[in-house]
Amino acid sequence: MMNYLGLVDKKLITHFLIGTFFLTGYSQTPKIDSLKRAANVDGITREAKIKTMLDLAFRLSMEDLAVQSVEVLNQTEALLQPEDSLPFYPAIYQEYTRSYYLLGQFSEALDYARVLEAFADVEREKILQGVKVDTQQPIKRFNTSDAYTIIGEIYRKMGYYDKALEYALTSMELSELLEKPYHVANAYNNIGIIYAKMDDLEESNVYYRKALQMNQELGRDTYAGSNYHNLGINYKNTGQWDSAFFCYKEAAKYITSPYGVATINTSVAMVFYEIGNYDSARYHLQQALAIQRQHNYQEQMSYSLVRLAQLFNQTGDFKKALELGKQSYDINQDQNSYDLLHQSAYELSIAYENLNDPINSLRYFKIHKQFHDSVYSKSRIQELTTQQVRFSTREKENENALLRKQTALDKAKIRQQLVIGVFLVLVLMLSICLYVLAKRRTKVIQELGRQKLENEKNVRRLSACDDAETGARAWRSGDRTKHYWSR
Repeated sequence: MMNYLGLVDKKLITHFLIGTFFLTGYSQTPKIDSLKRAANVDGITREAKIKTMLDLAFRLSMEDLAVQSVEVLNQTEALLQPEDSLPFYPAIYQEYTRSYYLLGQFSEALDYARVLEAFADVEREKILQGVKVDTQQPIKRFNTSDAYTIIGEIYRKMGYYDKALEYALTSMELSELLEKPYHVANAYNNIGIIYAKMDDLEESNVYYRKALQMNQELGRDTYAGSNYHNLGINYKNTGQWDSAFFCYKEAAKYITSPYGVATINTSVAMVFYEIGNYDSARYHLQQALAIQRQHNYQEQMSYSLVRLAQLFNQTGDFKKALELGKQSYDINQDQNSYDLLHQSAYELSIAYENLNDPINSLRYFKIHKQFHDSVYSKSRIQELTTQQVRFSTREKENENALLRKQTALDKAKIRQQLVIGVFLVLVLMLSICLYVLAKRRTKVIQELGRQKLENEKNVRRLSACDDAETGARAWRSGDRTKHYWSR
């Protein structure tokens, strides 16, 4: 018998894993309705309306209403004016990034994430420099550590686990530096998820336990339950059934929300299924189904129904398998959930075959093949889209690297030209100094020569005066002949 258990199990488990970050599974409808009314109250100021609509966008994203969240963000952005855009844009870009992430539109999410990262980097630099940053002002929805967490989540979904880990560690370090234990605990959990994706389950468990201990100390029961659940998933994936059961049992002590309790029952059922204990697997699936019916959790309900149909087919109760398979098929058909629809059709085909109804068996097998191929094609398209986003991301990163390299070369060239210019200026100044000194030296030499000639003239004059005075004395003394001949 074909086994589709792992595919949908992974989908449900992943949804529960991100619960600690996005808080899915908790009804925000009353708060959403209240915020919608508050945003349209007469006389509300523009700033108050912007804050209210940002809060509304956040709550909508928590309820998996990301399309509506984007619409509200578009309306919010239209209200902004130049003088107040800077305080609000970090929060708006954070919510845009979150919403597009939840929609699975990772390329658009990355476009907003790059701007969001620029805002976060500015705040991070202030924090690292010791500047006190009020992360609740002017709009409480922007938080530096959360910004890095969201960006890391996008890269995790795209399969860039190294980059996802880098951002998650940055978020953790900032949260620790700001002494925000709630954010630190969430960061530990997210890092554990990334390590699990990297198949480093040992390191993943280290961070899950850190998150668990901190959440227990903080009294965050639901979050502690989620940490236990995540540990259980790791133990299940490594075949440590007893440890998985223990963690699921502990998770059940903390998680009291109907959605969470149903999810834990489903996870326990999957462990029993893996070890071949179909009776216990059926019991826990029935427990989960009862909760899902009570709270109308359609997707979870259809999953439990199709898994029960599979179990009844395996144990030979084909009429029960047919009954539950039809219920699952109808739900999936109404919701256009082709992933589960083809599995329901397959179980119906098996049941009809064993009830000697080959016509209906063939009919549902054709439906199974049709939607199985459709799901496979959709999966391939999503895979190709993800690869295209990865390629575009690498191209942009390469372009940025080339731009950084060119910028560095330009700066080096500018520095080189500056050095050459300074050197030439120094040479010119030295030349001028030498020229001035040479000119002064020439003047000094000329002046010394002039003074020498003047001195020689003065010496000759003094010598002539001395001779004349000597002759005059001789004349007066009567020795004229001697004086005459001496001349």
